[in-house]
Amino acid sequence: LTLDFLVSAPIWRHVEQARILYVTGFLLNDSKDCVMKLGEHAAKENKRFVFNLSAPYISKVFPEECRRTIEFSDIVTGNSDEVRALVRNLGLEPSGEVSDLHSAIRQIAALPKVNKKRERMVVITQGPKDILVFEQGRVREFPVREMPVSEIVDTTGAGDAFVGGFLSELVQGKEVEWCVERGIQAAHLIMQQLGCTRPSALTSTFEDDLEKISPSSFEQDLVKEKISPDSFTDSNIIQENVCRNGKKHLNAESKVVTHGIF
Repeated sequence: LTLDFLVSAPIWRHVEQARILYVTGFLLNDSKDCVMKLGEHAAKENKRFVFNLSAPYISKVFPEECRRTIEFSDIVTGNSDEVRALVRNLGLEPSGEVSDLHSAIRQIAALPKVNKKRERMVVITQGPKDILVFEQGRVREFPVREMPVSEIVDTTGAGDAFVGGFLSELVQGKEVEWCVERGIQAAHLIMQQLGCTRPSALTSTFEDDLEKISPSSFEQDLVKEKISPDSFTDSNIIQENVCRNGKKHLNAESKVVTHGIF
């Protein structure tokens, strides 16, 4: 991705129309100027800017670039290994030992921020352990439902599917509980596929899809609210409706990146 391509009229038009801008740490390898351009645009226009840490090595190789990207970021997301690496590589923990994830999340949230109109949220996955979310000055824990080992085919892309599901709710103004739940559902679906691919066919109604994923009490609330797949077409991040043989099917797809472990 080059800066000339990014700012070309056909591409930049989509940037201007977007409400959330999402970048991954992998872009810092050879597209740092693009990341900074997007961050500056988000801050100026008061749009949410989301930074996925992507891999532990990113903050080791590009510590200052990560620091600068986080200054633009309204949301920082990653897994526990990536968070520990970031805190070490930015020198936020003098001892170099990062044993307390709650403390690490608070340190990341407290880093300088360009757009001061909203505080920074930090969202961390820990595999099968609780999702940790820092918002409004506190760390919240959201349990991850157990998934039978027999249903796990491949974990590739599950972390990115989680972020896609999370953002698909956030862009609609949903509460963080909804965002986390949708992220978990998307991750579980991806883990039942070989490679980072969307399910080839799911059931015809959203209620049936929820039942397929061991419904929690929160999911039952979604059913009671009679949320239909049509309500997700705006986001175009993780949920989309397609017509096949006259029937509507709900498909989960991570449209941004294709790597990550949940």
